[in-house]
Amino acid sequence: MSNKIRSVKAQGNVEKLDRQGFIDALAKTYKPTVYAAKKGLFKKKNSYLMVWQEKNYYTVTNKPYEFTDFVEVVEVGKIIL
Repeated sequence: MSNKIRSVKAQGNVEKLDRQGFIDALAKTYKPTVYAAKKGLFKKKNSYLMVWQEKNYYTVTNKPYEFTDFVEVVEVGKIIL
């Protein structure tokens, strides 16, 4: 039995950012938790959700991020906005 979280739902306002905007928002935080999921049927994309100061930041990228040790990454099956 896998311990992977099946889905995570964003509560409140969601700000959709491009790749660089998400990196900039991530740089402002201290030890953030980022939820990561793969989406798409044929062409897999990576989606990420981060909550910081009661705001949700969301991005979808073709190329996966390589996070540092200061970022806690939680693999989930689906991100619901």
